[in-house]
Amino acid sequence: MQTVIIDTDIAIDYLRGMAYAKTFVDPLLDSNNAFISVLSVLETVEELRWKQRHEVDDNFNLREGEVIAHSKDKSNIYEQVVNLKGKKLYIEYTAKIPEDLAVVL
Repeated sequence: MQTVIIDTDIAIDYLRGMAYAKTFVDPLLDSNNAFISVLSVLETVEELRWKQRHEVDDNFNLREGEVIAHSKDKSNIYEQVVNLKGKKLYIEYTAKIPEDLAVVL
């Protein structure tokens, strides 16, 4: 198999779990034939950091996204979450928070 240098865009898509990138990159990684330049590593890290900084505001409110479920019944939400394997997820609890609730970050 030929040695390949992975492009920054492919590396970012691979880290995001995109199927086309995984199909391309996984065999190269398994055979130790994939490389990425130092500049691509820096670009990839900066791109991911930029995306993270811009997804939520200083109060961790989501800036943009797609509502995939809205329900008073948490089981309805969990049914939708199962379909999101490999994707980022943001759950916003909008009801009054119980006083005995503990959140672990």
